[in-house]
Amino acid sequence: MRATWRPALPTVPAEDDALTRVVSWLQAQSAPEQGPFRVSLAQLLQSEILEANAVEREERRDENGNYSPTEPQLQVNTEPYFAAAWALVARGVLAPLPALRANQPLQPHCDDFLVTKRGRRWLDETFHEPALPAELTRFSNALTARATRLGHVYLDRALEALSCYHSNCFYACCVMAGASGEAILLELAAAKSGDRADAEGQLRSTKGRQKLVASIKAQKNGTEQRVLDQFVELAAYYRDDAAHGAGSPIDEEGAHLALMTLFRLARFADDRWASVTRRP
Repeated sequence: MRATWRPALPTVPAEDDALTRVVSWLQAQSAPEQGPFRVSLAQLLQSEILEANAVEREERRDENGNYSPTEPQLQVNTEPYFAAAWALVARGVLAPLPALRANQPLQPHCDDFLVTKRGRRWLDETFHEPALPAELTRFSNALTARATRLGHVYLDRALEALSCYHSNCFYACCVMAGASGEAILLELAAAKSGDRADAEGQLRSTKGRQKLVASIKAQKNGTEQRVLDQFVELAAYYRDDAAHGAGSPIDEEGAHLALMTLFRLARFADDRWASVTRRP
């Protein structure tokens, strides 16, 4: 019997941790109501340097509370932070602002960035989320944390969708995210009915996804019905458009939304499992 292939979880690169810090820092900045939204990575780096060397700095204060003049230069590995910032440039969240000075050539790298209009929406829409698709390791871990109830089929396709997203294969990302969402619906329907074979048969039949949703929604309260409709319709839209030749163009923003929709559906299904799968 041939073993089932499953995507491996990624390692934890320094850039991933730095990206989490950069995104959190951007979300904490006060955006102007009008005019450009400029940010300086140098401000974040300064706070990171001070935090990384806080103990040593305190040890080098003199009796008057001043820092010792012999204090060594404080350092921190800044490369991951610049890598994170440029990853956000590639995603269209930030735009670089070259460090120009009067009568001086262009600096070899820049600290200043402009948060784009798209970037503002991106930061606002994901403000309360514990992880974002751009944060490879954290988002993988967030998806994996829901797999105990939702199953390995959900997880395999979810991780592959995330891998496609980071490979800029946005159509494939949406198809896999939609397939992972269907796996969640199948688990809910099977748990509610107690008959997995029947639930699988429904999914494979004509308009199978709609039938599964209808069976899950039966006898549920209005809030649960609305939430299921919201997530399922959006997931179906992206998957169907991505899988058909006549579909609308899908870019990084669409793939990002597809992954966030999948994560929110997984979170809803896992958190409300007992209520949603309760039999009439």
